[in-house]
Amino acid sequence: MSATRRQRRNAGRNAGRTDSLSQRKSAAPGFGGLGPLLQAGLDHHTAGRLSEAESCYRQLLLQDSTHADALHLLGAAAYQGGRSAEAVPLITRAVALNPGEPVYRNTLGAALKSLGLTIEAVTAYRQSLALAPDNAETELNLGLALKAGGDLISAIRHYRRSLALLPDNADALNSLAIALQDLGDGAGAIVEYGKALALRPGCPDYLNNMGTALLAENRTSEAIDHHSQALAVTPNFPKALLNLAIALQAAERPVEAVPPLVRALELQPDYPEAFFILGTALQSLSKLDEAIACYEEALALRPSYAEAHARIGAILHTQGRSGPAVAHLTLALTLKPDHAEAFHHLGVALQMLWRFSDATTCYGRALRLQRDYAAVHYELAAIRSPQPGEPAHAALMATLAESARLPADKAALVHYAYAKALDSGGDHPAALEHYMKGAALKRSRIAYSDQHVKRLFRRTRESFDAGLLERFCGAGAPGAPIFVVGMPRSGSTLVEQILASHPLVHGAGELKALDAAVREIVTPNDEPYQHFAAALSAETLTGLGNAYLSSLPVVAQGQRVTDKMPLNFLYLGLIRLILPNARIVHTMRDPVDTCVSCFTTLFSEGNEYSYDLGELGQFYNHYHELMAHWRSILPAGIMLDVRYEDVVDDIEGQARRLIAHCGLPWDPRCLDFHTNQRPIRTASYAQVRQPIYRSSVGRWHRYGDGLAPLLRELGITASAAAP
Repeated sequence: MSATRRQRRNAGRNAGRTDSLSQRKSAAPGFGGLGPLLQAGLDHHTAGRLSEAESCYRQLLLQDSTHADALHLLGAAAYQGGRSAEAVPLITRAVALNPGEPVYRNTLGAALKSLGLTIEAVTAYRQSLALAPDNAETELNLGLALKAGGDLISAIRHYRRSLALLPDNADALNSLAIALQDLGDGAGAIVEYGKALALRPGCPDYLNNMGTALLAENRTSEAIDHHSQALAVTPNFPKALLNLAIALQAAERPVEAVPPLVRALELQPDYPEAFFILGTALQSLSKLDEAIACYEEALALRPSYAEAHARIGAILHTQGRSGPAVAHLTLALTLKPDHAEAFHHLGVALQMLWRFSDATTCYGRALRLQRDYAAVHYELAAIRSPQPGEPAHAALMATLAESARLPADKAALVHYAYAKALDSGGDHPAALEHYMKGAALKRSRIAYSDQHVKRLFRRTRESFDAGLLERFCGAGAPGAPIFVVGMPRSGSTLVEQILASHPLVHGAGELKALDAAVREIVTPNDEPYQHFAAALSAETLTGLGNAYLSSLPVVAQGQRVTDKMPLNFLYLGLIRLILPNARIVHTMRDPVDTCVSCFTTLFSEGNEYSYDLGELGQFYNHYHELMAHWRSILPAGIMLDVRYEDVVDDIEGQARRLIAHCGLPWDPRCLDFHTNQRPIRTASYAQVRQPIYRSSVGRWHRYGDGLAPLLRELGITASAAAP
């Protein structure tokens, strides 16, 4: 074969490759007579000077309109220049003039594929292979076309044929790995990406692809490393920046995920996926309004972005805007009917609106789409544990059997869901076993130190004494909110529901307003606020009170607002200083029942002490000691202790006592708290929508000796543990 003919054939092979722009800069020749114009065009073509090459080919065709090589090369240049619609008729004419030339059909397949005509492209590649059966590159191109048409199995078969003919083709290895990954064979994909990287160790595309495969197999740190390597080679690589951020999010490092996303959007401002992932990072950082803004940017670029609607809906729900939340989630499902996440969040929103049957239907739809959707199993168990014979129960059992392969946070949800099913079925020792497994998984993912908590509570008692409260008597802002505080699961939601059933009370739920105001005004450097108690001034206290009041929801004239953040019990001395007219309701419950209820709840955030029975008991003791301190220094009439068991025994008497403490006239609607349909976003939403019941009193006795670490910390003897 002459050097010129070899040059044309090699250029032709490159023209048929479609996955890399750099591979589309050479021409695809046929085999006809070679004259000066064709040679000049080919020289320009192989050098990447497409317009000059096209000029030569057109001049040749003016001399001979049936010159198959010139038609083919002109079509190849048009394809490589992004004008595939112009290329196809030119190459088709070349094929008609020289039907036995396989390279023409290969180039035609590439042009057809770029136009989305995958069926026609597959036909062209197969015709090329019929003429030249042992062409590794055409086998690869046929595989790419089949994959574009959704036939992964056939694509993989042709990739493997290509590799059998040319084992060291890194592009074929990479394409095979992508198809295996799409087919769900993550381990197989990693093997093939590894082979491709062995051939091209610094290829940023391969490094980036390997990172996505590693992340899919929960090998998060390795994924981060590969994406970082890709960016070390090509810093301005938007896709790698995006994937690095996704991996950092998976590693629970959302703060680090933000900069690469910002950089990706600087490089590619019309990148809806980057806006979406930036929204998820900001959502993880509780910057909810900023997250919504990012999702809206994604929707502006891609109005059909169902995932963005689903995320906006989920945030709106957490903000108490259930109506708009349902609208966004419903739209997400209109755009993408098989969106399991949207069904999940729609179920949660409907659940908070008392639409339990509709919520259950949504959860069932989510599980049909994704059997191992751990969060849905947990939410469904909170409404009604699925029974044997039901599809949801079968899905739960199958997911439980495979829980070892799930990330720890998802496996924990599954164990808690199954524990609730066992509890409702009366097998309490087995339920506790699964609560403990789930709690251990949750505990493995959080940093918690009892010694740190002990020091913090001691410093609080030392910093806020009676002298400090007396020194600033008369300071503070004039508002009169109602704070409901206490250990989580101590009856605080029930108490707030009773209060919120009064026409002059707005139940605002668990607000983060006080903590946010303290962090902004008193401790901007995120130091413990107790360190600054000695430096407080009347001006600071009044400003802090006003800042808190300004963040409360707008309510009707004359209404009082309840703030039911349980751990505000840490701030009771400060509350007295900044809001002297506020009233405090401290909810109490049997210590062991309180702690067991905490332990058997998988909280969405916070309460890190509750996933180890011993640490839970220690925290309760610290809380109990701090509350005794507050009682000793707060003025009489400021704080009311309300015992859950007393409310159960005498709902009207305790409700009247509660309303009187808050300075409100009695209203009988407070006794119908279970009919109040305001949205509730705590773990007790289902319980407070029933009339008062006693089944939770003494619940802890069901679990027997398994509670020994907790009982030991609380000082409960074995004899006291008997029912």
